Order: sequence, then C-alpha cells, then structure tokens
Amino acid sequence: MGLSHTQALCMTQDVVRYVKMRPGYLADDCQLVGEARVRQLRSADTRTLVVSWTHNSFGDRTFAAAGPQVWNSLPPNLRLCGLSYGQFRRLLKTFLFGQ
Repeated sequence: MGLSHTQALCMTQDVVRYVKMRPGYLADDCQLVGEARVRQLRSADTRTLVVSWTHNSFGDRTFAAAGPQVWNSLPPNLRLCGLSYGQFRRLLKTFLFGQ
C-alpha cells in the first residue's frame, strides 16, 4: 500500500518547511531548485523541487521522485513557505476537490 497524493504532499511540505529539523535522507530527496544549483534560475523563486531521475517505473513511485513531482504540480500559492500545516491542508483539499 503506497502513499496517497495528499499524504505525499503533506510529507513533502513538512520536509520543505522544516529545513533545519529534517532528517538527512529526506533532505537529499527534497531539495529546492534554489539550493541545488550554483547559478540563479527563475524557478528558484517559485519553490520548486529537484525531481530525481529514475531508470524504471518502480523508481518513479519512490518518495524521492514522486514527492517532488507532485509538489511541483501544485499552484504557487500552495508552495508558500509561511503556511502552517493546517492552512496547507485546507488549501490542498480545496485545490484537489476543485480539479
């Protein structure tokens, strides 16, 4: 049984939000584009994550690939750094039910 999109997004939001307290293995999986690149990109301001490249469909379902991929599919107002967990969940449910 895998993670749902909602669970993966909430976990990814926690990893992105709590930069100092996140475990090392999750920090490697969820890097902001602005932190990972040497030169400044336009996408660094939109809080997008670097998506890991995988070799097969099994790898596409891992948190390292799926978490950043679904995070990047969110609208920019949901990727704001100042949102609390409750605010993020409420906006996420509104967004997902509106699709």
